[in-house]
Amino acid sequence: MDFTPCKVYTTAERLCCIYTEWMTGNDAWDMQSAISCGATLLSTILSSDKTNIIALTGNHVAHSLLISLANIHMNT
Repeated sequence: MDFTPCKVYTTAERLCCIYTEWMTGNDAWDMQSAISCGATLLSTILSSDKTNIIALTGNHVAHSLLISLANIHMNT
């Protein structure tokens, strides 16, 4: 889990930056610099999915809401 933005480069010379996670992007750096010292960004990802519920409900539809933190690494 990332609590501060970070930069990832392809080489030790730092010529080419790699953008893989949300906290490696320029927007995360801009937002972090705008908040007070000692504070950190916690961004949320919201997604919704239509799910048909046939068993026990008589063919109703549910719209589930999934919530996650963008600070969590994708490979975790």
